[in-house]
Amino acid sequence: MLQMTALAMRNLKEAGLSVQWMLDVSEKDLDTLIKMVGFHNRKTTYLKEAAKVLREKYDDDVPVTLEEVMQLKGVGPKMAYLYINAATDGEAHGIGVDVHVHRIFNWVGWGRSNSPEETRKALESWLPRSEWKHINKALVGFGQTVCKPVAPLCDKCTINDTCPSAFKYLSKKRKAELGEAGYQRPAKRRKLLLAMAKEEKEERGEEEDEEEEEESRREANEVRGGGGDGGEGEGTIRGGESV
Repeated sequence: MLQMTALAMRNLKEAGLSVQWMLDVSEKDLDTLIKMVGFHNRKTTYLKEAAKVLREKYDDDVPVTLEEVMQLKGVGPKMAYLYINAATDGEAHGIGVDVHVHRIFNWVGWGRSNSPEETRKALESWLPRSEWKHINKALVGFGQTVCKPVAPLCDKCTINDTCPSAFKYLSKKRKAELGEAGYQRPAKRRKLLLAMAKEEKEERGEEEDEEEEEESRREANEVRGGGGDGGEGEGTIRGGESV
């Protein structure tokens, strides 16, 4: 998704992005430039409307307060906090919480929340303010590559020994690929691996015992039937000599 957003922004910049350009471009051409992002038709309308507001209320500039930013059509708390934090110096004004941040917050057991806004308030209650600008980027990247909403890669996650949701949402296909021991929490996985190793060792030991018994029987048969000049039963060894 970030790649698609970056591509859309590159298209807009190369086309000459500015308030005047946004006012002049047709909705059809604008939609074509951003068609790779989700809900591009709706966002085309929002961008055109935002350009009018920036011309009429801000003299082609942009708003600098959270309240003003969220007055723009299509801009919610997540985007408003991300924008304000990036556009202004000093302390962060709040945490931008999207679906990835909201999901991971609940999955890793940091708390229980029913909406991104609840997650934001909970995070801000204990996360040091110095980390507010960084938490979104860190968790979004983590959520897109490892802690994915569908078929998360729990076996590759470095916190799967403490995460209460580890291996809980693996797909059946992923479980089959990993094997029983591969998708268990580390403590249980170690026990399973030890049990499997012990079972394998016992099976190997039984096979070795059978092989040794078979070898002993073979040697005994050779001794009984192989000595002398060919007389039956005269191949018995006494004191190292054939009799």
